[in-house]
Amino acid sequence: MNKPIHTPKAPAAIGPYSQAVQAGSMLFVSGQIPIDPATGNFAGNDIVTQTKQSLTNIQNILEAAGYSLSAEELTSVEYSVHNMDTYATLYGYPDGEVLERFEGSWSSPEGQQLVLELYGGPQNSEGSTASGEAYEMECSLNYNFNENALVLNHHPSDLERHFEGCFDKVLVDAPCSGEGMFRKEEAAVTDWSEETVNMCAERQAQILATAARLLRKGGRLVYSTCTFAPAEDEGAVTEFLRTHPDFSIEAVEAPALSPGRPDCIPDPAPGIEHTFRLWPHHQKGEGHYAAVLRKAGDEESALIPSKADKLPKEWTDFAKSMGITLPAGKPALFGSTLWWLPENAPELKGLKVLRPGLELGECKKGRFEPAHALALWLKTCASVQDYAPDSPEMAAYIHGDVVPSTQKGWTLVTAGNLSIGWGKGDGKILKNHYPKGLRR
Repeated sequence: MNKPIHTPKAPAAIGPYSQAVQAGSMLFVSGQIPIDPATGNFAGNDIVTQTKQSLTNIQNILEAAGYSLSAEELTSVEYSVHNMDTYATLYGYPDGEVLERFEGSWSSPEGQQLVLELYGGPQNSEGSTASGEAYEMECSLNYNFNENALVLNHHPSDLERHFEGCFDKVLVDAPCSGEGMFRKEEAAVTDWSEETVNMCAERQAQILATAARLLRKGGRLVYSTCTFAPAEDEGAVTEFLRTHPDFSIEAVEAPALSPGRPDCIPDPAPGIEHTFRLWPHHQKGEGHYAAVLRKAGDEESALIPSKADKLPKEWTDFAKSMGITLPAGKPALFGSTLWWLPENAPELKGLKVLRPGLELGECKKGRFEPAHALALWLKTCASVQDYAPDSPEMAAYIHGDVVPSTQKGWTLVTAGNLSIGWGKGDGKILKNHYPKGLRR
């Protein structure tokens, strides 16, 4: 049974989270920022003081759970720097550990749009994620099979330098105090405080400012939270509009949702009633807030497409033998790994790219090894082995075992005609290539 850990000697977790959760013999500690729990403020103005405060917070949480900050009991400590200019003081090199995700459908003559999602976790500023959420996100993205999704590892200011004025739409899924999760998560209630609400409002303002610069003129920005707090909802939108007069609230027809509440805050922005409240007693789900904002003007995206790499022979031979036809796009080689990007994907030089589009596979000496993402993207190909979803063969395949098959060479394994993964046959059995991290 999972046991939440709480101590007043460390900052309260933000939103529906815990300082730590004990699961059996394992302890999972949330990420920590350098806040002094005695004052609720950031500790000092230098990286050394702030690092010590963060580690002290972690140590106090560990001790509250009966652990220590020793190498024998601690797997890892990850630290995300609040001021990226001083990163080298801590790590010795300039690039940070702040994780930013954004997914894009790159603009094209056919009318596709460039879309950005800025996701903010509970423990960092300007759109970074806490360790548990980052792990879950990484697990899903490792097998991403969307050729229009791009995942980077950068501080938001880096995105501004590369993509200012590029996006047609920006979705800000903001970190918040999580009041909308009170019914669902006990920790959301016990960890709530007015200081948490104020801290989240400040963080949301930073994220929205970044989103505004990344959006092209005429583009739309959607802001959302999972809290009832007016300071983080109508108040956050009002403050943003006060500092960004080139934005306005866009009225969107959504009769199933409740209107924003101008009576909840002083001096609300014009049109705040056209934002949305989602109440748990009116909709299925928890409490949420959303607003659609439009940036004045009308300009094309400032995106500059990159040049395409040459398709390697290993791929062309493999694709021909398997009868694979890719959609409009362009290849990109990262080392020996081949990816497929949309035609108007941007120049990625100078960026730390985690996943650029659809992973096709790896070019090896005279042969091509297909990626799991390619299997999930495919509907069919020249060599397919289908098993019934409830068959012992499918259970064995998901478990990682070899399975019977008369197919030879690379074969797409399907369950009821749904793509599952790859196998490689010799005419009698398929050697299993289902990812080890997914086997069960």
